[in-house]
Amino acid sequence: MSSERRNPILANVMAQLDYMEKRGSGLTRICNETFASSDTSNVGDHYGDVSETKLSERQQKMLNLIKESPTITGKQMSETLSVSQRTIERDLSALQKHGVLKREGKDIDGKWVIISVSH
Repeated sequence: MSSERRNPILANVMAQLDYMEKRGSGLTRICNETFASSDTSNVGDHYGDVSETKLSERQQKMLNLIKESPTITGKQMSETLSVSQRTIERDLSALQKHGVLKREGKDIDGKWVIISVSH
């Protein structure tokens, strides 16, 4: 299979600097290596699949705090777990995305509801 140089000037410079192993073989080799491996999955294949969700130790601690007090705030969780409030927000968002947790009500007088915990 012959290939066409898309940028001959750049290809010549790279060849002179010995950065090219063989001209015109890169894309073909990348495609062959990528598609030859059958054990890889595509990005997004497991989106929303709760059975594959592995909770971190911190996320499990967060769920325990929520079980004890469903009206707990992110700030209270961050103080209890000694992490930043932004870290708590990221974990809460991930738990909601994976269908483990949901928020009912307004920000101030709402509560957390644990939907399912698979791991």
